Amino acid sequence: MENDPSFFISRAKRLLEWNREKLTNRSSLSIEDIEELFAAEFIVIANGRKYNANYENYYEFLNEFRSNIASLDYTVQEYIRMESTVVMPLTAKVTRTEGKVELFDAIMLIKFNAGGKIIHWQEVYSIHNPAGESI
Repeated sequence: MENDPSFFISRAKRLLEWNREKLTNRSSLSIEDIEELFAAEFIVIANGRKYNANYENYYEFLNEFRSNIASLDYTVQEYIRMESTVVMPLTAKVTRTEGKVELFDAIMLIKFNAGGKIIHWQEVYSIHNPAGESI
């Protein structure tokens, strides 16, 4: 399965689908849901801040993170695979429970173990600026 060149891309696509399903204030989220995609221990790096994560502390983090998210969606420009790593330049659209819509430009890097579980999630993001003006 992991020898199939599309295996890790399909896992990255599943992650984005999972985020849409699980990371809203109304969705159900359990530690078992996290186990579907993530290794027992993994690293998260967001805009240079590094976190050592496991099922329990990531579950706590995600519950706080999703508490004011009504919906989450992605527009992925492309999926670039290098061995067990997938890089996705994308725009994320976050709709907050109070109605505010936020757009973020991001580059997401996801590294998987041989079984397709996430062992490293890294992203760099900024507020989307369609006019190209400096922020």
